Amino acid sequence: CNTGDGHKMALWAGASMDPAPHTMMMHFDPTWMPEGNAPFSGIPWLRVNLNGERFCNESGTYDFILHADASQPGNIHVCLWDADWQTYAQQFDMHGCSRMFPFDNGAAPNLPIEVVTAMNEEALKAGHIQQADTIEELAGKIGCDAATLTATVDRYNGMCEAGEDTDYYKKPVFLTPVKEGPFYALKVGPALLAVPGGLRTNNDFQCLDAEGAPIEGL
Repeated sequence: CNTGDGHKMALWAGASMDPAPHTMMMHFDPTWMPEGNAPFSGIPWLRVNLNGERFCNESGTYDFILHADASQPGNIHVCLWDADWQTYAQQFDMHGCSRMFPFDNGAAPNLPIEVVTAMNEEALKAGHIQQADTIEELAGKIGCDAATLTATVDRYNGMCEAGEDTDYYKKPVFLTPVKEGPFYALKVGPALLAVPGGLRTNNDFQCLDAEGAPIEGL
């Protein structure tokens, strides 16, 4: 599956494609993919580029973060968080893929906190998540300048304490500091999630030709 053969066969039979298909992108750890930790990398943690510099509002949409990555070194970023991450994740009150805690009505999240914690532990053992007791040590593990990363974290923590992001205007509810060790880092990059588009059809799912007429039997 996922080879396009079905689309190709329909095109050979005279069908046409949607006029404006597009790809849906998602951010994943590019080195760790059975599933990729989408719930965790979707949380608006502090994000820095490979130079250790913050470069965007981390609470933007999935595609926003990836487009921001496109102008950064290596086209990827690094998520940073600290030992209090579970408290912050619950405070963020995320929805969709990034929800880790039960909803107010008792409905279960997509992946509960216990599952995500286990995924993180496996990623840590495999070396995809980096752990360090200090920000300086963490900088060495992700390959950026320690002074730059320390300055970035210090400035961000100051804005978290003040409750206002004067650099990129992230909502105050998402301003959580990176100050309690151990500290963690995860490199995250773009991946293809789905292709929302395909063959043109009518309401009966009959494929349409270039003039919009249904094709018998297709």
